[in-house]
Amino acid sequence: MHLDYLEWDSAFFNKNIGRLIVHPNDTQNKITQTLEFSKNKYDLLYVFCPENYFLTEKDGLKLVDRKVVFAEDLLGKDYEPDSNIQPYIDAPNSHEDLTALAHISAKYSRFKTDS
Repeated sequence: MHLDYLEWDSAFFNKNIGRLIVHPNDTQNKITQTLEFSKNKYDLLYVFCPENYFLTEKDGLKLVDRKVVFAEDLLGKDYEPDSNIQPYIDAPNSHEDLTALAHISAKYSRFKTDS
């Protein structure tokens, strides 16, 4: 287990923010003790756990993000690029389209969903 103070996050949000990285061999008791210690030290603590390792709300935690990686091995496969994918060309009004897309994609940003 590794606990870090996050300087940039803390300065930006004017809160004490930390990151706890849980390893597969960490015991539930050790994790619980670390979380209890952290309550007085941090306003917000990001907890990163190994895949399929879950802590519960009874631990005082709330799941806000789950990393999922999608991958495909393309070696040895016939691949034709999608004709609908085009390079970005700096054209009139293209910035307006990108700005609109950015607003749509930020709808569920953690800045809006994290309490």
